[in-house]
Amino acid sequence: MLVFLVTGAGAFGLGLRTLRTGEAELEPGERALVRWLVLPLSAYLLLKALFHFTSVLTWEQGWWYYSGQIFAFDFLVALALARLLAMGRRVFAPALALLILVTTLQVLDTGRRMNALYDSYAATFFVLWQDREALGRALQALDPEMKLIDNTDGLYAFMLDVPAASVTGLVFSEAEMEMAMREGVAVSLVKRGYDVLPVLTDDRWKGHYRALDRIRPRAKLLHEHERSGVRFYRLSNE
Repeated sequence: MLVFLVTGAGAFGLGLRTLRTGEAELEPGERALVRWLVLPLSAYLLLKALFHFTSVLTWEQGWWYYSGQIFAFDFLVALALARLLAMGRRVFAPALALLILVTTLQVLDTGRRMNALYDSYAATFFVLWQDREALGRALQALDPEMKLIDNTDGLYAFMLDVPAASVTGLVFSEAEMEMAMREGVAVSLVKRGYDVLPVLTDDRWKGHYRALDRIRPRAKLLHEHERSGVRFYRLSNE
Protein backbone atom coordinates (compact mmCIF):
# COMPACT_ATOMS: atom_id res chain seq x y z
CA MET A 1 0.00 0.00 0.00
CA LEU A 2 2.91 2.37 0.65
CA VAL A 3 4.07 1.88 -2.96
CA PHE A 4 0.54 2.64 -4.19
CA LEU A 5 0.38 5.73 -1.98
CA VAL A 6 3.69 7.14 -3.20
CA THR A 7 2.93 6.32 -6.85
CA GLY A 8 -0.55 7.84 -6.70
CA ALA A 9 0.66 11.02 -5.01
CA GLY A 10 3.62 11.41 -7.36
CA ALA A 11 1.61 10.80 -10.53
CA PHE A 12 -1.19 13.15 -9.43
CA GLY A 13 1.27 15.92 -8.57
CA LEU A 14 3.18 15.53 -11.83
CA GLY A 15 -0.07 15.45 -13.81
CA LEU A 16 -1.30 18.70 -12.28
CA ARG A 17 2.08 20.33 -12.77
CA THR A 18 2.19 19.25 -16.40
CA LEU A 19 -1.24 20.69 -17.15
CA ARG A 20 -0.50 23.98 -15.38
CA THR A 21 2.99 24.71 -16.65
CA GLY A 22 3.54 22.68 -19.77
CA GLU A 23 0.13 22.25 -21.39
CA ALA A 24 1.10 24.37 -24.41
CA GLU A 25 3.93 21.97 -25.19
CA LEU A 26 1.71 18.90 -25.15
CA GLU A 27 0.06 17.36 -28.16
CA PRO A 28 -3.77 17.18 -28.01
CA GLY A 29 -3.60 13.43 -27.40
CA GLU A 30 -1.12 13.89 -24.56
CA ARG A 31 -3.31 16.52 -22.90
CA ALA A 32 -6.29 14.15 -23.04
CA LEU A 33 -4.15 11.32 -21.66
CA VAL A 34 -3.09 13.39 -18.65
CA ARG A 35 -6.51 14.93 -18.04
CA TRP A 36 -8.72 11.86 -18.49
CA LEU A 37 -6.46 8.97 -17.50
CA VAL A 38 -3.42 9.99 -15.47
CA LEU A 39 -5.22 12.34 -13.08
CA PRO A 40 -8.30 10.13 -12.40
CA LEU A 41 -6.25 6.94 -11.99
CA SER A 42 -3.63 8.55 -9.78
CA ALA A 43 -6.34 10.22 -7.65
CA TYR A 44 -8.08 6.85 -7.23
CA LEU A 45 -4.79 5.16 -6.33
CA LEU A 46 -3.94 7.88 -3.82
CA LEU A 47 -7.36 7.96 -2.14
CA LYS A 48 -7.62 4.17 -1.96
CA ALA A 49 -4.18 3.89 -0.37
CA LEU A 50 -4.98 6.71 2.08
CA PHE A 51 -8.17 4.93 3.10
CA HIS A 52 -6.24 1.75 3.85
CA PHE A 53 -3.58 3.56 5.85
CA THR A 54 -6.16 5.39 7.94
CA SER A 55 -8.78 2.64 8.37
CA VAL A 56 -7.04 -0.76 8.09
CA LEU A 57 -4.31 -2.36 10.18
CA THR A 58 -0.96 -2.17 8.37
CA TRP A 59 -0.47 -5.95 7.98
CA GLU A 60 -4.13 -6.62 7.11
CA GLN A 61 -4.53 -4.35 4.07
CA GLY A 62 -4.77 -7.10 1.46
CA TRP A 63 -3.76 -5.03 -1.57
CA TRP A 64 -4.03 -8.10 -3.83
CA TYR A 65 -7.83 -8.06 -3.57
CA TYR A 66 -8.18 -4.78 -5.49
CA SER A 67 -7.76 -5.30 -9.22
CA GLY A 68 -8.61 -1.66 -10.00
CA GLN A 69 -5.80 -0.47 -7.75
CA ILE A 70 -3.33 -2.88 -9.32
CA PHE A 71 -4.40 -1.80 -12.82
CA ALA A 72 -4.00 1.88 -11.98
CA PHE A 73 -0.52 1.28 -10.54
CA ASP A 74 0.59 -0.84 -13.52
CA PHE A 75 -0.75 1.69 -16.02
CA LEU A 76 0.96 4.67 -14.37
CA VAL A 77 4.28 2.82 -14.03
CA ALA A 78 4.14 1.66 -17.66
CA LEU A 79 3.37 5.21 -18.79
CA ALA A 80 6.27 6.58 -16.75
CA LEU A 81 8.67 4.02 -18.23
CA ALA A 82 7.47 4.88 -21.73
CA ARG A 83 8.11 8.57 -21.08
CA LEU A 84 11.59 7.83 -19.76
CA LEU A 85 12.38 5.85 -22.88
CA ALA A 86 11.16 8.68 -25.08
CA MET A 87 13.29 11.20 -23.17
CA GLY A 88 16.53 9.23 -23.30
CA ARG A 89 16.22 6.10 -25.38
CA ARG A 90 19.93 5.24 -25.39
CA VAL A 91 20.31 5.74 -21.64
CA PHE A 92 17.17 4.04 -20.35
CA ALA A 93 16.58 1.24 -22.88
CA PRO A 94 19.38 -1.10 -21.62
CA ALA A 95 18.44 -0.47 -17.98
CA LEU A 96 14.77 -1.12 -18.71
CA ALA A 97 15.61 -4.31 -20.61
CA LEU A 98 17.67 -5.55 -17.65
CA LEU A 99 14.88 -4.65 -15.23
CA ILE A 100 12.32 -6.54 -17.31
CA LEU A 101 14.60 -9.58 -17.55
CA VAL A 102 15.29 -9.70 -13.79
CA THR A 103 11.60 -9.15 -12.96
CA THR A 104 10.51 -11.87 -15.38
CA LEU A 105 12.96 -14.39 -13.94
CA GLN A 106 11.86 -13.51 -10.40
CA VAL A 107 8.19 -13.89 -11.28
CA LEU A 108 8.81 -17.25 -12.97
CA ASP A 109 10.80 -18.56 -10.01
CA THR A 110 8.22 -17.36 -7.49
CA GLY A 111 5.44 -18.89 -9.58
CA ARG A 112 7.25 -22.21 -9.76
CA ARG A 113 7.76 -22.38 -5.99
CA MET A 114 4.22 -21.24 -5.18
CA ASN A 115 2.72 -23.72 -7.62
CA ALA A 116 4.60 -26.56 -5.94
CA LEU A 117 3.40 -25.38 -2.54
CA TYR A 118 -0.23 -24.91 -3.51
CA ASP A 119 -0.32 -28.16 -5.47
CA SER A 120 0.38 -29.92 -2.17
CA TYR A 121 -2.27 -27.82 -0.45
CA ALA A 122 -4.84 -28.49 -3.17
CA ALA A 123 -4.09 -32.24 -3.18
CA THR A 124 -4.64 -32.41 0.58
CA PHE A 125 -8.01 -30.71 0.41
CA PHE A 126 -9.09 -32.75 -2.59
CA VAL A 127 -8.55 -35.91 -0.52
CA LEU A 128 -10.49 -34.35 2.34
CA TRP A 129 -13.30 -33.46 -0.07
CA GLN A 130 -13.45 -37.03 -1.35
CA ASP A 131 -13.75 -38.34 2.22
CA ARG A 132 -15.88 -35.49 3.58
CA GLU A 133 -18.94 -37.59 4.44
CA ALA A 134 -17.01 -40.31 6.28
CA LEU A 135 -14.85 -37.70 8.02
CA GLY A 136 -17.92 -35.74 9.07
CA ARG A 137 -19.53 -38.86 10.54
CA ALA A 138 -16.34 -39.74 12.43
CA LEU A 139 -16.10 -36.27 13.95
CA GLN A 140 -19.80 -36.15 14.81
CA ALA A 141 -19.48 -39.51 16.56
CA LEU A 142 -16.74 -38.05 18.74
CA ASP A 143 -18.66 -34.86 19.52
CA PRO A 144 -22.10 -34.04 18.03
CA GLU A 145 -21.78 -30.44 19.30
CA MET A 146 -18.34 -29.86 17.77
CA LYS A 147 -17.34 -26.35 16.71
CA LEU A 148 -14.28 -25.80 14.52
CA ILE A 149 -11.60 -23.16 14.39
CA ASP A 150 -11.30 -22.75 10.63
CA ASN A 151 -7.91 -21.43 9.48
CA THR A 152 -8.86 -21.55 5.80
CA ASP A 153 -11.30 -19.44 3.80
CA GLY A 154 -14.17 -21.61 5.04
CA LEU A 155 -13.08 -24.91 3.47
CA TYR A 156 -13.52 -27.02 6.61
CA ALA A 157 -16.85 -25.43 7.49
CA PHE A 158 -18.17 -26.02 3.96
CA MET A 159 -16.89 -29.60 3.64
CA LEU A 160 -17.97 -30.80 7.07
CA ASP A 161 -21.10 -28.65 7.49
CA VAL A 162 -20.34 -27.81 11.12
CA PRO A 163 -20.31 -24.50 13.03
CA ALA A 164 -16.96 -22.81 12.53
CA ALA A 165 -15.22 -19.53 13.33
CA SER A 166 -12.45 -18.12 11.17
CA VAL A 167 -9.17 -16.97 12.68
CA THR A 168 -9.20 -14.08 10.20
CA GLY A 169 -11.89 -12.35 12.24
CA LEU A 170 -13.67 -11.17 9.09
CA VAL A 171 -17.10 -12.14 10.45
CA PHE A 172 -16.49 -11.24 14.09
CA SER A 173 -18.88 -8.87 15.79
CA GLU A 174 -17.37 -5.76 17.34
CA ALA A 175 -17.44 -7.37 20.79
CA GLU A 176 -15.86 -10.57 19.48
CA MET A 177 -13.12 -8.62 17.75
CA GLU A 178 -12.37 -6.62 20.89
CA MET A 179 -12.16 -9.88 22.86
CA ALA A 180 -9.83 -11.43 20.26
CA MET A 181 -7.55 -8.37 20.29
CA ARG A 182 -7.51 -8.29 24.08
CA GLU A 183 -6.97 -12.01 24.80
CA GLY A 184 -5.64 -13.44 21.55
CA VAL A 185 -7.63 -15.06 18.74
CA ALA A 186 -7.24 -18.67 19.88
CA VAL A 187 -8.03 -18.00 23.53
CA SER A 188 -11.13 -15.99 22.65
CA LEU A 189 -12.40 -18.64 20.20
CA VAL A 190 -12.02 -21.44 22.75
CA LYS A 191 -13.93 -19.37 25.30
CA ARG A 192 -16.76 -19.10 22.76
CA GLY A 193 -16.84 -22.88 22.32
CA TYR A 194 -14.84 -23.14 19.08
CA ASP A 195 -12.20 -25.54 20.32
CA VAL A 196 -11.45 -28.10 17.58
CA LEU A 197 -8.55 -27.15 15.33
CA PRO A 198 -7.72 -28.98 12.05
CA VAL A 199 -3.95 -28.93 11.49
CA LEU A 200 -2.17 -29.61 8.22
CA THR A 201 0.81 -31.72 9.22
CA ASP A 202 2.96 -30.59 6.28
CA ASP A 203 5.76 -28.48 7.78
CA ARG A 204 5.45 -25.95 4.96
CA TRP A 205 2.09 -24.84 6.32
CA LYS A 206 3.13 -24.20 9.91
CA GLY A 207 2.91 -20.47 9.25
CA HIS A 208 -0.87 -20.83 8.98
CA TYR A 209 -1.07 -21.44 12.70
CA ARG A 210 1.06 -18.63 14.10
CA ALA A 211 -2.04 -16.97 15.53
CA LEU A 212 -2.67 -20.12 17.56
CA ASP A 213 0.83 -20.65 18.95
CA ARG A 214 -0.19 -19.46 22.41
CA ILE A 215 -2.62 -22.33 22.82
CA ARG A 216 -1.04 -25.18 20.84
CA PRO A 217 0.71 -26.74 23.89
CA ARG A 218 -2.71 -27.28 25.48
CA ALA A 219 -4.03 -29.44 22.65
CA LYS A 220 -5.24 -33.04 22.66
CA LEU A 221 -5.40 -35.13 19.49
CA LEU A 222 -9.03 -35.88 18.77
CA HIS A 223 -8.92 -37.47 15.32
CA GLU A 224 -6.51 -38.01 12.43
CA HIS A 225 -7.58 -38.34 8.83
CA GLU A 226 -5.14 -40.94 7.53
CA ARG A 227 -5.29 -40.26 3.79
CA SER A 228 -4.58 -36.54 4.07
CA GLY A 229 -2.65 -36.52 7.35
CA VAL A 230 -4.84 -33.71 8.70
CA ARG A 231 -5.17 -33.90 12.48
CA PHE A 232 -8.02 -32.51 14.54
CA TYR A 233 -7.01 -31.21 17.97
CA ARG A 234 -9.19 -30.24 20.89
CA LEU A 235 -7.83 -27.09 22.48
CA SER A 236 -8.15 -25.90 26.02
CA ASN A 237 -7.45 -22.67 27.90
CA GLU A 238 -6.90 -24.57 31.15
